[in-house]
Amino acid sequence: MGLSTSVLGKIMIGNSVLDAAFLFSPAIRDSLLATAVTPLLSDADQTLQHEYVKLIAWKFLMHGAARFYAGMKITTDDSVVYLAMASYLIEAAPFWAMYLDGGKVDFNNAAGMMFAPLLMIACLFLRKKSKFGKEP
Repeated sequence: MGLSTSVLGKIMIGNSVLDAAFLFSPAIRDSLLATAVTPLLSDADQTLQHEYVKLIAWKFLMHGAARFYAGMKITTDDSVVYLAMASYLIEAAPFWAMYLDGGKVDFNNAAGMMFAPLLMIACLFLRKKSKFGKEP
C-alpha cells in the first residue's frame, strides 16, 4: 500500500515549512545546506560562500510554496501534485549532477538532499498511480 493521501499531504506541508526555514533561519541554512554546497566554494571567501548559499535558500522558498499548495490540494487538484513532483526533481537533480561529475559534493553531506526528494516523487507517483483508471 503506501502512505495515505492525508499523511502525504501533511508531510508535504511540513516539508514546505523546512524549505522556508532554509531562507529565514541562518542556523538551519548553514547547517543543512551549506555542508553540501560550500566544498564547491572552498577557494572562495566566506562572504561569497554565504551569499551563494543564501541565493539557493531563496529558490527553496519557491519549492516550499509549491509543496505547501500541493499538500493542501493533494486530494482535489492533480496538477499541483505534478508541480510538486517537478519541484522535488529540480531539488535533487543538481546534487546528483554534481556528485556524478567527479564527486563535487560530498555524498555523506548531500545524501539527504539526493534521496529524500526521490522518495517523495515515488510516494506521489504511487498516490497518482492508485487513482489511474478511476472515475472522478
